Amino acid sequence: GQIWSLVSDKHTISLDYAPSLSTTTLPHAPEADKVGTRTEKPLESLFAAAQADGIRLMLSSAYRSAKDQQTTYDSLLELNGRDYVHEYVAAPGASEHQTGLAYDLATITHGCELDANECSLDAGAITWLRGHAADYGFIERYPSGKQSITGVAGEHWHYRYVGVPLANALKAASMTLDEFVQQVAPGYASNN
Repeated sequence: GQIWSLVSDKHTISLDYAPSLSTTTLPHAPEADKVGTRTEKPLESLFAAAQADGIRLMLSSAYRSAKDQQTTYDSLLELNGRDYVHEYVAAPGASEHQTGLAYDLATITHGCELDANECSLDAGAITWLRGHAADYGFIERYPSGKQSITGVAGEHWHYRYVGVPLANALKAASMTLDEFVQQVAPGYASNN
């Protein structure tokens, strides 16, 4: 899996795909302890920099296998119905979480440590991440107002590792990964 790979409902990955994984020592919600090995150091650096600025982050979701994603998808489908799932939940093979490059970030709370459904990112953390995450190679993957491009409603908590050079370029251009891929490889981006 390339760090620039586009993964979406139009660009699925094999259900068997599994990245090299590490067990993180960063604060995390239950089940959110597996991170892609290549993102382990950048994540630790990001969290340390945030903490130095008084922003206390934790992982609310990290690596998820296709099987985990199927379980999540099925339970949310049952709970919230098809329209909700279509807008907010990736189908198995269409989730960036399976790449080991994507993370849902939250503000540290006791509730989040016990249950990922209790996690949220406070306003200070959202602002800090928008200003600094690119310096560590992470982009806000689904910005509000870009749903027509990404196909996903705004998720200010979902960050994706693309490496520092690309993250900074996308931030400077206010561009999503989808828009970048469309410009670099137009055939690939529009491919169904």
